[in-house]
Amino acid sequence: MVNQEKRISAVILAGGKATRYGGRNKAFIQVDGLTIFERNMKVLRELFPEILLITNEPGSYDFVTDVKIYTDIIAGKGPLSGIHSGLKHINGEAAFIFACDMPNLDKDIISQQIDAYWRKPDRIQIPVSGRGQEPLHAVYPKAAFHEVERILLQHKNPRIRLLFSHYPTLFRKFDNIALANHVFMNINSPGDLNAMKF
Repeated sequence: MVNQEKRISAVILAGGKATRYGGRNKAFIQVDGLTIFERNMKVLRELFPEILLITNEPGSYDFVTDVKIYTDIIAGKGPLSGIHSGLKHINGEAAFIFACDMPNLDKDIISQQIDAYWRKPDRIQIPVSGRGQEPLHAVYPKAAFHEVERILLQHKNPRIRLLFSHYPTLFRKFDNIALANHVFMNINSPGDLNAMKF
């Protein structure tokens, strides 16, 4: 099995304010009759024994029964806060971490990322698409938790990429640019839904 002994967890980051989407929770945007959250869960349940959701609005997910829900431990510092909380709470030795507004999760692509992680299990694994690095569709070892925490405590508004210069990281390029752009796209505004044709 790709996820060896199921030792990798999944972490959904749902802490953004979605200002370009009128403050609406983007996880609940409908795409082809399902919310993005529902679409993602169908993929995640096939790959991961443990799924976590990091959100500052846990009440919005009261209907979810098979997901562990947590808030940021060090709040107000962007996606790195969510990564920090996710790594703190997972039972696995690593986490596939992604943003809640990515509607095109692909089981095969995630499996490739997990395979790459097991070849170098001490490294953060970041995919690179035609748009550049994709830190919110990546595999992070739990061992990176302390470095993430140090960065959060030392910097007022740290970017995720700061972590990569302080913790061993591998960047994996996807040669199929069209597929990569499809899989890694996220919904920032209503107009982005029109870009989902593949």
